[in-house]
Amino acid sequence: MSAERTRLLVVHHRHQFYREYIEGKTDAFDITAIDYRDPIPFETHDAEIMLCWHLPEGIVDRMPNLKWIAACSAGVDHILRETGDRTDIPVTRSKGTMG
Repeated sequence: MSAERTRLLVVHHRHQFYREYIEGKTDAFDITAIDYRDPIPFETHDAEIMLCWHLPEGIVDRMPNLKWIAACSAGVDHILRETGDRTDIPVTRSKGTMG
């Protein structure tokens, strides 16, 4: 019996790099990867975690199961603006890794 994999959405202009990197390290995630500059390719997405750089407008509203946003940036003000009233979603950042 296999364990259920966590659904992860990667939203980054280097989305393929992140997908391949994560898949090379673990099989714990069911990964969807999109470029933040492109139109959002779904009406809703069931991901629980989002790894992102920037967020397309309205994407958080299309993710009812979202439990965590991991930002690939030191600053997250732009992400917090997009999350709006979804204060239940923790947002973490990459402070100290941008040297």
